[in-house]
Amino acid sequence: MAQTSRDGGLMTRRRVYYERGGPVEVLTWWGSGGGPHNVLIRRASGELLVRPFRGLRKAPAPAKTVGAGP
Repeated sequence: MAQTSRDGGLMTRRRVYYERGGPVEVLTWWGSGGGPHNVLIRRASGELLVRPFRGLRKAPAPAKTVGAGP
């Protein structure tokens, strides 16, 4: 889902990041300047938590297959 709305510094866009190796969904974020400072996340357990954006990682790139030609 890539919907974005802006409301006084509050951004809403759902993205998946990794926290200590486990996937979390970023539900919304806010902060002044060029990027998010605090984010509301949903862990796999369903727990909602506000935490700093710092430390979240993007999903790892898919592994490339070698020799997968015709």
